[in-house]
Amino acid sequence: MRTKNLFIAAALMLAVNSGFAQSNSPGTMQIGLGWGLALGGATFSTDAPGSVDSKGVGGKANYGLRFQYGLAESFSAGIYLRSEAAVYAVDYTAPDGYGGTYTSSTDLTTSGIGVGVEAKYYIVNKDHFNFYAAVPIGYSSSKVTYSDFEDAGSTTYGGLSYGVGLGINWYFGDVFGINSDLGYTGSSLSHSFPADDPDPAYKGKISSGGLMFGLGIGVKFGGK
Repeated sequence: MRTKNLFIAAALMLAVNSGFAQSNSPGTMQIGLGWGLALGGATFSTDAPGSVDSKGVGGKANYGLRFQYGLAESFSAGIYLRSEAAVYAVDYTAPDGYGGTYTSSTDLTTSGIGVGVEAKYYIVNKDHFNFYAAVPIGYSSSKVTYSDFEDAGSTTYGGLSYGVGLGINWYFGDVFGINSDLGYTGSSLSHSFPADDPDPAYKGKISSGGLMFGLGIGVKFGGK
């Protein structure tokens, strides 16, 4: 009977400890390689006299590295570095030089890099699985090219990128796992064009946003 009671007590202790095992804890480090795709729209505008906003629809893709460090059982923070590219079908509207505007259909593409920080709050935090809310914010720099404007190939835009979403980490063991994200991502990029006498200098702006889906692989180590 005593042996049986000891066995039951040990089993209960193991069950309790397993129930509180967590994949994120203070000191846990997560390193991942991921890919993302966002579908949505973009607005292209300038503050030049007589300019009209142009709108486009398309998609943006990225891939890169993410690093997270556990600050508490429910929180982690880290950085990301990724390559970004996008293509939009745009009805481009611009002044015609005679007080009016003209419209031209064009494909607009961007390519560049993004770097930033990301905070995560773990809603569910178990041994081999966690479910989190994430808020990334950073800076993106992209070369912008219009398909029908030869002189726009070297125009570089830069500015704020941001997002909010939900995601999961699913670990096959103590180290390796996969992750998936779903949320909203956006950016606000600008470029100051040089003065061109007799016209003043003006600023161009590209604001984009859309639904984002991400998938990746990663490893974790450390932690309590």
